[in-house]
Amino acid sequence: MTDAPTPLNVLLVDDDLSLRGVTASHLRKSGCEVDVAINGKDGLKRARANPPDVIVCDVMMPVMNGVEMLKHVREESSLANSYFILLTAKDKTSDMIAGFEAQTDDYLTKPFKMAELVARVKAGGRLKQSQDHLRESNARLREALEQRAELLGVAAHDLRNPISIITTYVSLLGQGIVPDDDIKEVCLRRAQSLTGLLDSLLDITKIDAGMVKITPVDVDLGRAVRNAAELYEPAAQQRRIRYHIPSAEEARVLSDITRLNEILNTLFQ
Repeated sequence: MTDAPTPLNVLLVDDDLSLRGVTASHLRKSGCEVDVAINGKDGLKRARANPPDVIVCDVMMPVMNGVEMLKHVREESSLANSYFILLTAKDKTSDMIAGFEAQTDDYLTKPFKMAELVARVKAGGRLKQSQDHLRESNARLREALEQRAELLGVAAHDLRNPISIITTYVSLLGQGIVPDDDIKEVCLRRAQSLTGLLDSLLDITKIDAGMVKITPVDVDLGRAVRNAAELYEPAAQQRRIRYHIPSAEEARVLSDITRLNEILNTLFQ
C-alpha cells in the first residue's frame, strides 16, 4: 500500500474578488489546498506563515503588485523555492519581461482557461516537490559524506596507534628493558587490534547502513583502563609521558569490548 500524494499547497493572490473565488474553487476541486490573498503585501504575510508549493499571483494589484511580491519571495530563503506563476494582461508585454527578470517560473495571460491554470499549477507543484526531495537527498548525502570523511580520519588515526606501539616494542627486543616474551605478547595483541580496526574500516558500508553489530557485555571499566595504561607504559616512558590512574572502586558497565578498547587506545596514544 503506497502513501497518498501530499496535496499541493497553493497561494492565490488576486484583488479581483470574483476571479479569486472561481479560481480558488477550481484549484480546490483538483485536490489542492488553497489560501487566498488580496494583494502582494497580504500574500507575503500569508506565504511567510505557511510557505506554499505554488504561488499564483496577478500582476496588477494595489498596495503591492505581483512583480514586487515576486522579488520579495525570491529574496526570502523560506519562500525562494516556491513555484511562481504570474497572471498578466494580454497586451502587457512589459509585465512579462519584468516578471521573468524577477525570476518568475511561468505566466498566464488573462483571460485564461481554468483547465490550463490547474494543469500548470499541478505541473509546477510536481516540479517544486521533486526539487525539494532532491535538495533533501543532497543534504543527506553531504551529511553522510562528511560523516564518512570523519570516520576515515579517526580510522587513520587509530591505525597509526597500534603500528606505533608495535614499532616501539620491537625496538626494545634484546635490550633487557622489557622481557622479550612480553614484547611478543604485546605485539601480538596490537596486531590483533590492528586487524580489528581494519575489519571495522572494511565494514564502513555496514556503518553507513546502520548494520554494525554491537555486543554489550559486563565490563569492569577501571580494569580496562588500567590494562590499556599498562600496555602503553613502555611507549609512554620513551616519550616521557606519565599516566596517573586514580585508584577507584570497581565500576562495571555494559559496553562492546572491541569499541571500548578502540576508544581507550585513542585516549592513551
